[in-house]
Amino acid sequence: MIRTSRSVEVVTFTSSVRPDVSTEIEDLAGAIEWADINPVAYRIVTGTRSLVFGRRSGEYPGCDRAGSDDDPEGTVKLVNRLEHLRQATLRDGLFGWRARFAITHYEDSGFRGDLFRLWDGEYLRSAIALDHTPATLETVLDQFTAWCDPFYRKVEVRIGKRVVRRFEPPAVEQVDPLS
Repeated sequence: MIRTSRSVEVVTFTSSVRPDVSTEIEDLAGAIEWADINPVAYRIVTGTRSLVFGRRSGEYPGCDRAGSDDDPEGTVKLVNRLEHLRQATLRDGLFGWRARFAITHYEDSGFRGDLFRLWDGEYLRSAIALDHTPATLETVLDQFTAWCDPFYRKVEVRIGKRVVRRFEPPAVEQVDPLS
């Protein structure tokens, strides 16, 4: 009989802000490091105030939404959500803007998320979940209307069933469909 033994070194990356958050996956270590620099990210991805990046957000795969963040499997989910938020902050356009907005304004009074939709007079169009505060609602509405599909009339913007902005007269952007 031959007996052999070997030692295996397991490298673990642990948060300096939240020692309960760690990973053995080197590709996700950057998410923890980034979250330690931006500690509000931990509150965003574990809370429910942000419709876009909260723990039950549709932004995340289903396997990263459910469950508790306290169990070992939950820590993996939490780190995956942190990585998603980190990557979103690097994107261009509205999708990157809404991630950076959440990081900047999450601690503001009245922070919440809602579904923003454009009404073109016949149908609801260009729907997207956005976070906002009462003080930043106009800025968020400006970002939303700039993002909306220019081929549809802009009659009003709705958050849920509530009309938050009307366009008088209904705005139609002149866009060459062949360009």
